[in-house]
Amino acid sequence: MTFLIEESLSRAFLLYGKYGEILKPNDELTATINLKNEWTSSLKNVRVTVSIPELGIEDRSSTFDFSRGSKHSETLTLPFYNVAPGVYYLKIEVHDDQGNDDVRRIIYREIVVKK
Repeated sequence: MTFLIEESLSRAFLLYGKYGEILKPNDELTATINLKNEWTSSLKNVRVTVSIPELGIEDRSSTFDFSRGSKHSETLTLPFYNVAPGVYYLKIEVHDDQGNDDVRRIIYREIVVKK
């Protein structure tokens, strides 16, 4: 199952994506995050992380530099092996790897696992 997110990097990030994605146990979630830097300057050491904290699963990109006005895409995968049916929340985080809170956005998307 593929999940597409469009991200605009500005002072407040904007993320767009589908809600209520449905998976089956033992599926994999492939999240493609498309980013555009609309910030007033270039960004260094940017990283994208997708996770489901309650399940302890996570995937993250390597760091990358992001020029002003440029676009970047990351595809990350989360395995749903032996996951019980239920509703979970996919955490999507875009941030710089230097702890700068001005360059951070976190959103959640609902994921449903059904038999």
